[in-house]
Amino acid sequence: MRTKKTLVVAAALLLVSAPAAWSAGFMIYEHGAAAMAMAGAFASLAKDPSALWHNPAGMAWLDGTRVLGGATFIVPRGTADFPDYPGAPTYHQEDALFVPPNVYLTHQISRKAVIGLGVFAPFGLGITWPDPETFPWRYLGTSGEMQTIFINPAIAYKITDRLSLGLGASYITSELDQSVTQMMNMGEKTVDVPSDVSVDGNAWGFNAGLLYRGHGFRIGVNYRSG
Repeated sequence: MRTKKTLVVAAALLLVSAPAAWSAGFMIYEHGAAAMAMAGAFASLAKDPSALWHNPAGMAWLDGTRVLGGATFIVPRGTADFPDYPGAPTYHQEDALFVPPNVYLTHQISRKAVIGLGVFAPFGLGITWPDPETFPWRYLGTSGEMQTIFINPAIAYKITDRLSLGLGASYITSELDQSVTQMMNMGEKTVDVPSDVSVDGNAWGFNAGLLYRGHGFRIGVNYRSG
């Protein structure tokens, strides 16, 4: 009875507790439904094709040919207050919808080796502020959107019956679109001139992982280059 009362009280406290912190994320960590359900604690489990992101060494235990895909619907929210600007209102960023995808393919080529290919978007999103003509930070930016796509082939190999190694390379392509207001001198008068900037580029990176499957426990290590 005491245990039941304790659980009820704990549940009530969780429902009425105010959030202690808010964050505005840039990294997108939603790269597989199973890993999302475990709050990303997947490096030591890595038991489906999304292991290619979370720990490529986990692919070594995937048999046959497997395909996994998905997408995450993200609707960001943001607010800016300007206490140093008398009379400036509170600005709420405009509504937007982002749908970063993730697709994986793995294929067992031998009893010990598995190859895979993943396509995902681990960095991105964007923000647009209303009233760009009067927005206090318009000289820093009034909107911005970034999209980054990783194309990541990888291979995993069972070193022993309990230890595996995974290695991969990533071709990364990114695009950034930004709107900013510039001050320009027009004779004796200074005027605001809105401008748009678009930048794109590509690069290479790599990822690696180790996975040890012991009796009743697992240890996973994952590394992804900058």
